[in-house]
Amino acid sequence: MAKPAPGPTSSGVCTLSSAGIGQGLVLSGNGFAANSQYLLLLDSPGGSGMTTVNTDSSGSLTGVFWTYWSGTYTAEIWTEGHHSSEVTSCSTTA
Repeated sequence: MAKPAPGPTSSGVCTLSSAGIGQGLVLSGNGFAANSQYLLLLDSPGGSGMTTVNTDSSGSLTGVFWTYWSGTYTAEIWTEGHHSSEVTSCSTTA
């Protein structure tokens, strides 16, 4: 039985920003493996959730979410696969 291929490797960085409660929460990043998919864990004052984000041909990513509560929002970006690992994280306060 063949082993699964390792996930993308990178030294990506991210930024998370918002203009305040009820405004967009913008995730941007660069330095990731090109044309790859990553797991995104988003923590907010109202709870946590996970989704995926994709990079473009230059290894950049963007995601737009929403701020519903006052407090700290944190994004963790992880490789996909059986042995996921955290690539980077960033946070902001709304």
